[in-house]
Amino acid sequence: MPSGTIQKPEQLGAKSKFWFDGKDGFEYLCKFGRPDSGEDWSEKIAAEVADLLGIPHAVYELATCEGKRCVISRSVVPPEAMIVHGNQLLGYVDPAYGSADRVRRYGEPSHTLEAIHRALDLIECRAPAGFAAEGLSINAKAAFAGYILLDALVGNTDRHHQNWAVTIAPGGLQACLAATFDHASCLGRDLSEEKRTERLESRDAGFSPEGYAERARSALFHPGETHRSMSTIEAFGRVRDLHPDHAKGWLDRLEYISEWQFADILAAVPESRMPSSAKEFARRIMMHNRTRLLKLREGS
Repeated sequence: MPSGTIQKPEQLGAKSKFWFDGKDGFEYLCKFGRPDSGEDWSEKIAAEVADLLGIPHAVYELATCEGKRCVISRSVVPPEAMIVHGNQLLGYVDPAYGSADRVRRYGEPSHTLEAIHRALDLIECRAPAGFAAEGLSINAKAAFAGYILLDALVGNTDRHHQNWAVTIAPGGLQACLAATFDHASCLGRDLSEEKRTERLESRDAGFSPEGYAERARSALFHPGETHRSMSTIEAFGRVRDLHPDHAKGWLDRLEYISEWQFADILAAVPESRMPSSAKEFARRIMMHNRTRLLKLREGS
């Protein structure tokens, strides 16, 4: 259970959450999931998968607070540094970012990989601290490519422009890409036990866990597209188009991740938090998406 002094509520996002001081002196976020959802275990699993791939990420632990299920995580912002979310950065480097008077949080057509790459280049953004993945360049764009791979693998549909950020060191002298955070919108966490079981037992390919996985959409758009965002797989395909070396490096790492490693992550989640049907549903999503991602190396 979170302990320490509550500092302030967190205003960003739709979920109830607050910051508190941990016993180790760091700031921690306590985040509650929506009722009857698996947003606690989905956040935990996504972080563990990121760790498996070597993607810099916020560390999440399952917890309870006042009898409610939650996750807690240490802030990704270094002491004394400040955080600048994606929408703030994109608006700063390009005053034309967002075509409407009020930029949308989700479904903003100007939110493209090209815009993100330009912004990271313009501020000479560095990779997250400690990022060192064999076979990959040590820079912010390579690390961000890993975030898009993670989204595609677990089916995270919430990579909007407030769900990535850079941190600015004291004095404003250096910017670094923040570790990835907030991945709870994945792995069928929104389905009831009844609906999950129906999908697991269905012979209809479109209603299966694999069919569910194929409908996952990113919050990133193709340049010039205004009505429909890319799918999570298409978003990583765009990474491949823009930076084939980054895509290859991450896909090479993914190829060495086996089904039993995913199974170990799922098995570590208590049954009281995540029933066996949810684990099987999540396993099938990740294995299907792994196959789809690896096909991108063939240009398909």
